[in-house]
Amino acid sequence: MLAELLPPLTKKGKSPLWEAVGRRFTNMDYTEADILSSKNKEFIFSLFPTGKIYVTFLPADARNAIGKVSKDTEPVMHMLKKIGFQYRNQVDPFDGGPHLTANVDEIQPIKHLKSLTYCGEQAPAGAVPANGLVTPRQQSPFRAAALSGMVLDHALYFSAARADAIGLKTGDPIYFMPYY
Repeated sequence: MLAELLPPLTKKGKSPLWEAVGRRFTNMDYTEADILSSKNKEFIFSLFPTGKIYVTFLPADARNAIGKVSKDTEPVMHMLKKIGFQYRNQVDPFDGGPHLTANVDEIQPIKHLKSLTYCGEQAPAGAVPANGLVTPRQQSPFRAAALSGMVLDHALYFSAARADAIGLKTGDPIYFMPYY
């Protein structure tokens, strides 16, 4: 899995790295280039140089943005690292924002995903609290709900209103992902 995070931007919402490098080769605004690259990456290969770009030759604001995140993005980076993503010195070539990666089976919420059965509202004695996300196993379109419930063995108990909101009936198979 790859998570691309936004770097610090100027007060006008511009990427210092894009302004120092990307704009010089494409003559495009960052937003325009980003939209175009989501549809076709060919222009990058045809307009950008094939050799190295030495960071030491870039303006200080561009150098200082590489691999960093904005204050608004710091909580996202913290959360991703907490659940198993790592920064491996890879950045987005457009804006210099860090790329965090993780193997899918090492991401904590996915690692602790449980296959259970929805068993209604009334939990039997011995059930323990469970907070997280629940989704039907076989449903399209995808639906999920956040809940506080009770779990015992392979059964999850939570409100009928919440179950109804995502199309569950008692006895339906579900996936449950606990919060971290």
